[in-house]
Amino acid sequence: MNDLDTQRPLVLFGVPRCGSTPIYFALEALLRQRGGWSSLEEYFNWTHVDAWDEGSGIAISTRNQVPWPSGRGMSAEPHDMAGIGAEQLRRLELLRKYPRKFVLKQLVSFSRSPATEEIFSWLAGNARWVFLERRDLFEQLLSFLVTQARGVWYEARPVRVPDGSLHAHFGSFALFRKMMSVYRWFKNIMKPETVLEYEDFCSLGPAAFLARAGFENTRECDYSKALSVPIQNRGSKLALFDNPEEIRSWYSSLSR
Repeated sequence: MNDLDTQRPLVLFGVPRCGSTPIYFALEALLRQRGGWSSLEEYFNWTHVDAWDEGSGIAISTRNQVPWPSGRGMSAEPHDMAGIGAEQLRRLELLRKYPRKFVLKQLVSFSRSPATEEIFSWLAGNARWVFLERRDLFEQLLSFLVTQARGVWYEARPVRVPDGSLHAHFGSFALFRKMMSVYRWFKNIMKPETVLEYEDFCSLGPAAFLARAGFENTRECDYSKALSVPIQNRGSKLALFDNPEEIRSWYSSLSR
């Protein structure tokens, strides 16, 4: 894990609301500053990241920062699963063309595109995987239910809604349960050497957290981006809902 000169790419993998954003930024800062790695962020999430062939490697921009270079990204936005699959396969071909020193984040998806199996198959055979979890699965579930109830995934300036103003739906819980099942299945298949926990990142800080994971020379890196990620939904998340006992009942069926 501490060989930053390897050409083998690295994938940070987890279920939504597992704390992947600050941990990814800490990891990519270390790899970029110490080993010259490229950061591809949520590369296969076409709604968030645009990607194109720069001629000597893969270039990306996030949609909320930089517009696409004209003619170098997608020719059109995909609006159906076939179109999304075709765009993801285009991105996979770029990884095959430039299979070196990049780190990306891959979350268990809400839905499968026609390209999902091929993407995971290639990454499984060509990348190192770091799995990310939360010890407090109930808090992760609550965070997911909040995003589903509010329709807001991330806020640069988080706003706490009034207690009791949200209602959790069983469909959202069932979706979370399905994603956890996929994560556990894939973890059992991959048997990853490295499994990180979000709570350790919070208690240790980026440098000590990555050092414990087996990385070397973790001090004196600029982790400001990781440390500046705002905590979403501070305080009791359960209090935000008008059906807390129902949520507790659902959770009791979510075995680890």
